[in-house]
Amino acid sequence: MKYFRSLLSFFCCNLVLVLSAYSQKYLFRHYQSDDGLSYNSVNCMIQDKNGFIWFGTEDGLSRFDGKSFKNFGSQHSEFSIGNNFISSLHQDKNGTIWAGTHNGLWHYDA
Repeated sequence: MKYFRSLLSFFCCNLVLVLSAYSQKYLFRHYQSDDGLSYNSVNCMIQDKNGFIWFGTEDGLSRFDGKSFKNFGSQHSEFSIGNNFISSLHQDKNGTIWAGTHNGLWHYDA
C-alpha cells in the first residue's frame, strides 16, 4: 500500500508538471518595415555569435538587436553590399557574415 501511494504521488506530480508546461503562454511580436525592417518579406535569417538576428530581404540586410533594426543596403560604394536582394545568410567560424545576393557573394566583418 505504501508503494502504491508513492507511485500515485509520483505520477500526480509529473502530471502537474506536464500540464503546467503546456499551459505556458507565448508572446509573438510582428515586425515590419514600419518598425525598421528593410522590407516586409524576409528570405532568410540567422542569429550571429553576438546574439544579433540578421534578416535577408528583397531590399537589403537588416540587423536586429532585440529593440531596433540597423539596415545595410547597396549604396553604390566599394564598402556596401552589391545587391539588395539577399537570398541566403551564413556565419563562418571566424564570425564573418556571408550574404548571397542576386549579384554574387558578399561578406560583412564587424
